[in-house]
Amino acid sequence: MTYSIQESRTDEVLRISGLKIYYKGDLGLVKAVDGVSLSINRGSSLAIVGESGSGKTTLGHAIMRLLPYNAVIAGGEIIFNGRNVLSLSKEELRKLRGYRLTMVFQEPSAALNPVFKIGSFLKDVLKKGKGASMSESELKEEMISLLRKVRIPSPEEVLNKYPHELSGGMKQRVLIAAAIANGPDLMIADEPTSALDVSVQAQILKLLDELRAKMGLSLIFITHNLGVAAQVSDQIAVMYAGKIMELAPTSSIFETPKHPYTSMLLKTIPTIRRELKKEGLAAIPGSLPDLTSPPPGCRFHPRCPMAMEDCRKVDPEPIEVEKGHFVSCLLYRDKA
Repeated sequence: MTYSIQESRTDEVLRISGLKIYYKGDLGLVKAVDGVSLSINRGSSLAIVGESGSGKTTLGHAIMRLLPYNAVIAGGEIIFNGRNVLSLSKEELRKLRGYRLTMVFQEPSAALNPVFKIGSFLKDVLKKGKGASMSESELKEEMISLLRKVRIPSPEEVLNKYPHELSGGMKQRVLIAAAIANGPDLMIADEPTSALDVSVQAQILKLLDELRAKMGLSLIFITHNLGVAAQVSDQIAVMYAGKIMELAPTSSIFETPKHPYTSMLLKTIPTIRRELKKEGLAAIPGSLPDLTSPPPGCRFHPRCPMAMEDCRKVDPEPIEVEKGHFVSCLLYRDKA
């Protein structure tokens, strides 16, 4: 079954069905993504949330077909604009990535080549897309326009700077400028604010949301922080141990969480009320399972305070418990 909170597929930009991505390791196959299904419509935003090791970054890289050499695509489809990304040739992927489908990576310093100036980097990006037939002067004007769109002051000066001359926030803005340069249909942002301080983080989140609204692009935002996800998403998919536990509109996740894992994640978010009461942050007991031999049944059951005997045997299918609100949990099997 495919998770979807959309009423219609007519404006669907991405549909993932039964995706399985495993990694070859010394101890066997690591089932990093194991049967994930979801969809996203044009102009909407989806946050994928979960602990480190839940498979959310692997999912993002799979959409881009940027998986490492030891990755195995064990099943499923990734349909982007009606085409299966997993069956595209290298040449077809080259034309897709950086143009219709883009990604902003977690660490901006690692994503920018230190020996090339910002102008050279952006020029290469544009020449692969809409700037292919532009003159040098037109390219420069387009680059300046891009930097202005991402709120970079003195863009003419920034074009002549090397990455090490910019702050972390400025470098991330440059990467966002590159990601929107050719008017993509879908942008994936993988923990783009985790290396930034809180004030800059807020600015980047606001910028991403504004660009999505103005450009009509779809956004997949990968994060471990539900509080951050709330600022940029229309819907949230909660991942755990390679599977989606819950998917719902963002407001529903915060107001009426259904899965025990989602409820426990929410309790780990710092709040003013907890601070005033001097309550410590809640912690989820235990740790993620070994994905070379995940537990039978529901993968969360070893850590779940509401686990039943059947949870150790049955891998729950997603159930729509409310309109657009899906959960994979046996607590709701009577609603199936």
